[in-house]
Amino acid sequence: TKEYIMEAKSLGIKFISPSINLSNDIYKIDNGIILPFNLISGINYNTIKMVLENRKDGYIDIYDFLSK
Repeated sequence: TKEYIMEAKSLGIKFISPSINLSNDIYKIDNGIILPFNLISGINYNTIKMVLENRKDGYIDIYDFLSK
């Protein structure tokens, strides 16, 4: 995987860190490659599923995230 990332970066492809409003459980392409939640150490599938189910319209801020 590291080699693919290095090659993509050399081609000018941007990588976007896991984002509470953009990431999913798989890699996603949208103005770059959006990294999935499962790359974050300690986050399991059930947590990812809960975040995805609760973020229907996105999270406004950290307090909105924590309240859902």
